[in-house]
Amino acid sequence: MNDLAVCGAKAVAISCGLILEEGLPTEILERALAAMRAAAKEAGVTIACGDTKVVERGKGTGSSSPPLASVLRWTAGAGPVGDPPRRPDPAHGDDGDHQVAVLIARQNLAISAPVLSDVAPLSDLLLPLLPRFAGKVRFMRDPTRGGVGVTLNEMSSTANARFTIDEARLPVRESVRGVCEILGFDPLYLANEGKAVLIVAGMPRMRSSPRCGSTRTDGRRRSSERLQEGGCGVRMRTLAGGVRAVDYPVGDQLPRIC
Repeated sequence: MNDLAVCGAKAVAISCGLILEEGLPTEILERALAAMRAAAKEAGVTIACGDTKVVERGKGTGSSSPPLASVLRWTAGAGPVGDPPRRPDPAHGDDGDHQVAVLIARQNLAISAPVLSDVAPLSDLLLPLLPRFAGKVRFMRDPTRGGVGVTLNEMSSTANARFTIDEARLPVRESVRGVCEILGFDPLYLANEGKAVLIVAGMPRMRSSPRCGSTRTDGRRRSSERLQEGGCGVRMRTLAGGVRAVDYPVGDQLPRIC
């Protein structure tokens, strides 16, 4: 749903495939399906079709210890774009909650950090901005795999321009920051599932939406600085007063989850 929303489309139907590991307790499957149904109803989306496969015990994720029967899910969606179509083009909440919550649960970490996943549908928050700020929404992306760091680098590469962000204004929950410091992760590269990165000419007020926990005006474009071949397009002004590059990461900090 969110992948469609940041392309300017409203999801109306999705498909859902399930891979179930042998030995999965029925109550876990029922709880997962009930949560999917509630989320789809809240977002006004129909789960139209799907498929189910069963694999041998231990052939699912194989990442938990001790091994637990698992459910893997994948979805695809469809929906209409606005009339006229409005897809933001970069050429013209708090960070990291989702992946830290998944990490704590998946690895059974003894960390008492109050971290919940930020999973949420974004259509009702983002799509009204397109007609309201026609032509002013330059870029819109959900920072899932690779997090905000990779999203900003993709934006910089497409726009062929440098961007500078301010670490002091990045919205990162203290509990998430604490977990990252303990485990050596950078919250800029953690996956999110209920957040969006936007570039808007004249930042709109979005706090009236229950979906919007926080908004920030975090960066500025250095339009006079064009990217050099192989150069890093994103820099961050650090809390210590220096400036460092925010480049594409080498490998994944954590196993892929989205």
